[in-house]
Amino acid sequence: MILLSMYYSVALLCLLSTFCDASDCDSCVKNWEVCLKTQCKTYRLVDRPEVRSCEWNCKARRRNCFEECLKQDKSDTVRLLAKPSRLPIYDSEKNVELLVHIAPSLQSQGFDHLAIHHIHTSAVVHTVNSSELHMRETHIDRQRREWYSLHIPASSYPCGVVRFKAIVYGKHGMVEFPFHIVKAPHPKNPHYYVDHKLNSVVDTNNIPLIVTGMYIYSREVESGSTMVPDLEAPRGFSTILTYLDTTVNMTKLQAFMSRTYAVGMNVILDIASYAEKQSAKDINWEQLQNFILKVKDHPGLLGYYLADEPGGAIILPNILNEAYDFVKSIDPYHPIFSTFCCTDPILYAGSFDVGMVDPYPIPNGPPTAISKMVTKVSLVGKPFFLIGQAFGGGEQWERVPTPKEIRVMIYYSILAGGTGFIYFVFSPWDFPYSTSLWSECRTLALEALDLSAGLLSGIPHIKVTTDNPSVIARVFTSRLNTYDLVVLNTANIPTFYKADVGMDVTYTGEVRYESRQVQVENGLVRDLIGAYSTAIIRFPTPKIGTLPNNILHDPSTEQISSAATPDAAYLGISADRSSSYLADPRISYDGLYSIRTTTPVDNGGHSVGFYPADFIKGTVYEISAWVYSAKPGMTVLFHALNSFKPLGPMSYTVKIPNAWGKFSVQVNCTDGSDAMDIGYQQQTNGTVWVDLYQMVPLP
Repeated sequence: MILLSMYYSVALLCLLSTFCDASDCDSCVKNWEVCLKTQCKTYRLVDRPEVRSCEWNCKARRRNCFEECLKQDKSDTVRLLAKPSRLPIYDSEKNVELLVHIAPSLQSQGFDHLAIHHIHTSAVVHTVNSSELHMRETHIDRQRREWYSLHIPASSYPCGVVRFKAIVYGKHGMVEFPFHIVKAPHPKNPHYYVDHKLNSVVDTNNIPLIVTGMYIYSREVESGSTMVPDLEAPRGFSTILTYLDTTVNMTKLQAFMSRTYAVGMNVILDIASYAEKQSAKDINWEQLQNFILKVKDHPGLLGYYLADEPGGAIILPNILNEAYDFVKSIDPYHPIFSTFCCTDPILYAGSFDVGMVDPYPIPNGPPTAISKMVTKVSLVGKPFFLIGQAFGGGEQWERVPTPKEIRVMIYYSILAGGTGFIYFVFSPWDFPYSTSLWSECRTLALEALDLSAGLLSGIPHIKVTTDNPSVIARVFTSRLNTYDLVVLNTANIPTFYKADVGMDVTYTGEVRYESRQVQVENGLVRDLIGAYSTAIIRFPTPKIGTLPNNILHDPSTEQISSAATPDAAYLGISADRSSSYLADPRISYDGLYSIRTTTPVDNGGHSVGFYPADFIKGTVYEISAWVYSAKPGMTVLFHALNSFKPLGPMSYTVKIPNAWGKFSVQVNCTDGSDAMDIGYQQQTNGTVWVDLYQMVPLP
C-alpha cells in the first residue's frame, strides 16, 4: 500500500511539474533529466509497467518544453522561406541566386520591403520593396509555391557556411527566417550538389539523382560483406545509408564504399554518433574531422547523415548548426541528411540539406498517417525523402506493412513532393523477414526511376482534382512534354474515380505496367483503381527520331512493360552478377529513355542482344547507336554475329565525357536467316548509356 501511494504521488508530480522556463533551454533539458532519473527511479524498485509510463510522460513534457524554448513561431516560418538556388556555390561566382517565398497570407496583409541581413555582421546585404519584388523572375515548386529570384553579392565571403536571415517588414511588424549558403572552391573531383529548383540532389554531370535505398547496420560493413550492394544494385536501388560506430574499421568501410560505387550505388555515411550530443563540448571535433578527411574524396560518397531523430533526443538546433558548419568547412561538396520523427524539421533547417521523416505508422494507424510529418518536412522548402517502414514484429510494431501499405506510403510522399525514399531497414538475413514486402520495395524503387523524367524535370507538378476524397493524383511533366498522371487510392477498397488533369486535352493514355489503355477525354479520366493501389497513365506517346527504314524493334527503348526494364532484348549474364541493365528516363539522346548499363569490372558487363529482325541476303546494312558516359575512355563493343561480316571496327570508345557520341559501322549480310545476334556489351568498368540503336539497309 505504501508503495502504491508512492506510485500515485510520483505520477501526480510527473504530471503537474513545470519542467522549464521557455527562455532557458538548458534548464529545460536539465529538468526533464531530473524527472527521468529521480521521479521515475521510484518505479524501478519493482517490475511495473508504470516505469515506462512515467518515462514516456517525462519525455513528452520535455519535448513540449524543448520546442517552446526554441522561440520559433511556426506559422511565420511557413509564411517566409529563403534558400540559395544551389548548394554549394563556388568561389569563382560573384553573386548567389536566392529563392524567397512569401506566402499569400503574408502578402495579403501588405508589406513594405524585404531585406537580407548577414547574421555575423548584422549588415544589410540586399533590400527590395514589395512592388519591385513582384516584378522579379519567379520559380514554382512542387507544392505550387511561388519563389522570387534575388541575387546578392557573394565574392566577399570566405569559403564555408555563411548565415543570413530574410526579414519582411510590414504594417503588422516583421517576419524573419534564417537561412545559409555554402561557398566552396571550384571542385577538382566529382561530387553531388543540391539543386533547389529541381528539389533534388544532382551530380556534377548535371544528372539528377532519384534516391532510392535502404538503411543498413554497421555490422554489414564490419563483416566485410558486400552482399547488400551486390544484391540491390541490379534491382534499381541507388543508395545505401549505413549506420556507423565511431570505432568503425576504416579499411573495411573504404572497401565497402568502393564496391558499392563499382556496382552503381552511392553511400550516405552516418556521423550522428559523432555529432548528436547534448552540448558542443561533448563533441570530439578532432575525431569527427579525421573521419571526414578519410572519406570525403571517395567517389562513392553521396553525403553525411548528421542527425537521427534529434528532437526525440533533445539535441538543440544550435548544436547541430555548429556541427553542420564544421563538416562543411572540411567538405562543402556533399549534402548533409537528417531524419525527424516527432519534431518539426523546420526547427533544424539550418543543419541539413535534405530532410527525411520516419513516421512508421503500421499497424497502429493507416498508411496515410505519415501525412503529418510529410507535410511538415515539405514546408521547409528543401528536398525531402520518406523513410519507408520495412520492418515490424517487435517493440510497438506488431507486424510489417503489407506490400500495398508500403506502396501507399511511398506514393503519398512522392505526390507530396518527395524525390526519393530510403527503407528502414535492410539486412540480408533478418530484415525484413517478409519476402513479399521486400519484393514490393524493390518494385517501388524501379517505378520511382521510371517516373524520374517528370519527377526530376523541374517543371511544376499539376494538381489534379478527383471526385473521390480517397483518390489523390498529380501530373508530372517530362522534358519532352509527356505527362504521367499518377493516381493513388488511399482507401483499402476498390473504387471508381474521375480525375480532371487540368488541361483540355484528348489522348489515348497508356496505363503503365498493365498493358492496357484508358481515354483522356477533354482532360477527364475515368477508371477503376484497386484497394491501396496506384495507377500511372502516360500521354501522349513521346516522339522518336527513328529512321524510316530501320529494321530493329524499339530502337529508342520506349516500350517498357515492367518498370525501368527494356522490353526488346535478351541479356547474356555477365561475369559479375552485380552488373545492371535498366531503362533510364533521366537522360536520353532520342525519346524518353536510354539503356543504362553498369559493370563493376572490365569485360564483366551483360551482353545485350536486341530482338531479331528479318534480313536480306547480300545486303549491306549500317548499324548505328549513340553512346554517353561521364567517364572518358569507356568502351562499348558492338556485335553482329552469325551471318554478318563487319566492314569496319565494332568498338566505340567515349572520347568526350558528358556528351553523346555516334557509333556507326557497315556490315554485310551473307545469309537470310533471322536468327542474328545484334547488340553490344560494355567493356570497361563504370556506367554507359546507349540510345537509338538502329540498323538500316544501304542502297
